[in-house]
Amino acid sequence: IKPILRLFLMSLSLTLLEMYTVMLRARRDRKLETVSTEEELHILRCSVAKESRFDYERPVLALICIYGMTMSMISIFDEFGQCFWNWECWSDLDCQVRILLPAVLDCLVQVAFSASLLVYLLVCLILSLVWSCTRPLAASVLGSVLLFGIAALASGSGFLLFIWLVGSIAALFTYFVAIPRSRSGVPAWY
Repeated sequence: IKPILRLFLMSLSLTLLEMYTVMLRARRDRKLETVSTEEELHILRCSVAKESRFDYERPVLALICIYGMTMSMISIFDEFGQCFWNWECWSDLDCQVRILLPAVLDCLVQVAFSASLLVYLLVCLILSLVWSCTRPLAASVLGSVLLFGIAALASGSGFLLFIWLVGSIAALFTYFVAIPRSRSGVPAWY
């Protein structure tokens, strides 16, 4: 399979996975608005418990999709064959130091890091578009990370890119992990 096709399939899989989750959340939101009796609330809680089984599998499936997207992007970026593994060098320490170590570092810096950043931006784009229908605040946080990331990449400054990367990880962690834990009850975007 060609790397560009793998990238498309993994992106499509992640999009479909998130769209299914959005539909589940939207249906649950509509049901919560229409609950009027205690019996209906009990039925709703039972259906939410059944849907929650999918919530355990969703992060694993999303990580598999993101990993596949990253490996595909690395294959696309590695057009000059910088990422290789020389098995003959494995047993020879001198060969490892002179050939293998520089090749692995070159692959990590020039190919894998660039590919990972673009996949990070692509995942932010997919999630912000899909979640914009039901969770506009979460989508706007992801969209702002995407826009600032595009600006940091376009600037060509390594320092600005580093600042954006640290800031975006801190912003996403704050919004999706720290804020929900600090409030009592379920956050509005959940």
